[in-house]
Amino acid sequence: MQAMFWELWAEGKTVEAARRELISTLEDWVLIAFRFGDGVPVVGGINFNKIGRHAKAR
Repeated sequence: MQAMFWELWAEGKTVEAARRELISTLEDWVLIAFRFGDGVPVVGGINFNKIGRHAKAR
């Protein structure tokens, strides 16, 4: 079974295995996108690209 999400692809022997792999891949993709300053798509009106105030580590 295969599942796709935006630019991601995941495969598994079952739908559930493909879903788990897709979730893991999606989490990694989002973390890497933010690490390198790239944006992610707005989904369901939720925009994680907005920059807010935050504390800086020393």
